[in-house]
Amino acid sequence: MTNKAKTQQAITKITLALLMVGALVALVHVFTERRDWVIPPEAKTMKNPMAGSGKALEDAQPIYRENCAQCHGDTGKGDGREAKSHSTLPPDFAEPGRIANQEDGVLFYKISEGKRPMPSFRKRLTEDQRWELVLLVRWLAEHSPSH
Repeated sequence: MTNKAKTQQAITKITLALLMVGALVALVHVFTERRDWVIPPEAKTMKNPMAGSGKALEDAQPIYRENCAQCHGDTGKGDGREAKSHSTLPPDFAEPGRIANQEDGVLFYKISEGKRPMPSFRKRLTEDQRWELVLLVRWLAEHSPSH
């Protein structure tokens, strides 16, 4: 086999390998892309034990700043410094009906479980902290100016 033939064969193998890697990356993306939430029925009936607590709302602010604001933004507009680095942008809490139409248990479930690119906070935050965040998300939705 000549050097030219060996070079051509090597280029063909490299091209094939790159195509296979590209296909694998595409498959991983398809299987990990953000899909609609699947909320268990029991989550819809859960009630926030912190409801109406001003202290809980106050306690949630540093938790939100540390764990949520980088994507969701300081006011919940979905404009945090890392928001545009994800293929799925975080929602704007102030979008009419986005938060108001969801039960407390649904918001708690979403915070607890997460969904790519949002991490799960079930093990990172206590149950009380997650319920406090539900209060804060509702407050942000009500107090952030709409579009």
